[in-house]
Amino acid sequence: MKYPGRASGADEGGGLSSRPGFKNPIKSLRIKSVLILSFFFFLSAALGLKLLVDFQTRQLLNEADKEAGSLASMVSQNIMDAMLKGSPSEAWKSIQKTAEDGRNRAWLTDYTGTVIASSVRQDVGKRAADLFEIKHGGISDILKKGPRAGSGGQYILSRTVAIRKKPQCAGCHYSSPAVLGWLTVGVSYTKTLTALNRLKRLFVLGAASLGAVLAGVLIILLTGTVVKPVRRMTNAIQEDLDEKVKKLTSLSDISRSMNIIHKQGDLLRMVIRSAVRELDADRGSVMLLEKEVDELFIHTGKGLSPETHRRSRFRMGEGIAGWAAKNRNPVMIEDVLEDPRFIRGRGFPVHASMLSVPLIGASSELLGVINIERGPTRPSFCKSELEYLLAIAGQASVAIENVELIQNLEKSYYDTISALAQAVEAKDPYTLGHSDRVTQFAIAIGEDMGLSREDIAVLRYGATLHDVGKIGIDEAVLNKPGKLTTEEFLHMKEHPEIGENIVRGVDFLQKIRPIIRHHQERYDGLGYPDGLKGDEIPLMVAIVTVADVFDALTSDRPYRKAKTTAEAVAMIKEQSGRQHNPSVVESFLRIFEEEEAPALSRGVQGVSTA
Repeated sequence: MKYPGRASGADEGGGLSSRPGFKNPIKSLRIKSVLILSFFFFLSAALGLKLLVDFQTRQLLNEADKEAGSLASMVSQNIMDAMLKGSPSEAWKSIQKTAEDGRNRAWLTDYTGTVIASSVRQDVGKRAADLFEIKHGGISDILKKGPRAGSGGQYILSRTVAIRKKPQCAGCHYSSPAVLGWLTVGVSYTKTLTALNRLKRLFVLGAASLGAVLAGVLIILLTGTVVKPVRRMTNAIQEDLDEKVKKLTSLSDISRSMNIIHKQGDLLRMVIRSAVRELDADRGSVMLLEKEVDELFIHTGKGLSPETHRRSRFRMGEGIAGWAAKNRNPVMIEDVLEDPRFIRGRGFPVHASMLSVPLIGASSELLGVINIERGPTRPSFCKSELEYLLAIAGQASVAIENVELIQNLEKSYYDTISALAQAVEAKDPYTLGHSDRVTQFAIAIGEDMGLSREDIAVLRYGATLHDVGKIGIDEAVLNKPGKLTTEEFLHMKEHPEIGENIVRGVDFLQKIRPIIRHHQERYDGLGYPDGLKGDEIPLMVAIVTVADVFDALTSDRPYRKAKTTAEAVAMIKEQSGRQHNPSVVESFLRIFEEEEAPALSRGVQGVSTA
């Protein structure tokens, strides 16, 4: 991952789509889109065809209704004409003729509703209400409820007209009522309905065919004009999603790394290297607040020159970093040359883009500022990168406070044990200050031998506490002016193991246990408590052994006077390869070889323990 917000390929570095068991949501979305749009077109085609079928149905029913109306008017006119002529047989023939084709019916009822003539003989004498089952409610009911079969399985659409009284009928009928009876003509539309059902089946097949064609066209159109742009868009979304997952994973890894580092320098170096790497910056720095003078100074940097380290100190509110610290707000600048807060002449080259984020602890205490920069030919930082740096700064602030707590706790342990060691020394005026001098001598030798900063720190702790086990030795033995008895010497030889047991339960002092336990070992294997020999003795143990012996030789004891520096140096040189490691003795001699004895002693005692 280079830096957030820049796509790098959907599957690069183990993206989501390459993970086993991962179901691609984008591909599923494309399939669903095609299915939904296809269904929409199918539905549109079906609705259109249904409207067409309904229109044809209404047209056919209207035609049947007109046919029934025309037939009823014609038969009623024939009946009234026959009655005017006084020829009831012709009226009867008109009714019978209606049913000649087997499709239509005709019923003539009087004003009481009784059938007095019918194209079907068995209907005569019946009440019309009893024959209602072969009637229908008309076109609207047919369209709403569907057709209903009457007697003989025929679907009947009926039309009723009145047979009115005329003057010529006075001889045959009563003068009242005005309406002599009713003529109902029923027209069967069974064949029409059969044709209509065939038409519907054709329409269904047509709808299916049209839907298939539309679906094919849709897929072609989507592939050519919609799917490709959508695929590009969804690929971009997926790449952005993969990038966010990478960012979160990286941030989680950084956080875990912070939690296992207990040294401030190591922590800050890891923080700035991670920030520069993840945000693809050219350089960066972590500035801490020096509370005594209220100034920010560069503690750790990457890509910075020594001149920048030396000159880059800012008061609160001064410069971009000082402004971010004072206002406790992050700063994102596209071009520092255009920003009035930028200070020229502080010994570092101008960079076009910069992010500066304050480090604020859990108790809202300002700890410092983290800065990253990118050169003028590079893209400017964006908002997502600022948010990412804020996340790193938040984790770093917590980790810095945790390290400070751990270091304070370690210092408390160390001070407590050192106080006990000094209390033991204070009982004997001859050994007062012994641990401090051994520490100075050991550090001088270690620095000459090129030990790392971490090893020098271990050497300092180990040399300071090398004799802490004497707490458990009888005071009478420690302060005895004469030679120790065999029993007393065996008791004195217990102090390395006692000292190791004292620090065994202190985590941060585990590295100095070998120094405490083995500082009385000899290179020839005649030492104690384990009789280690040659390179079996760790280098830092050998260094402390030389420093311890040198200080003992140059200090007064109840049973002898102190040796001069030159005498002590000569004795140590003589014991090279027997009591002492030759490499350590060589370094020890290098420290003294150009000076006179008194000056040498003062010079070594002035070695810094920083």
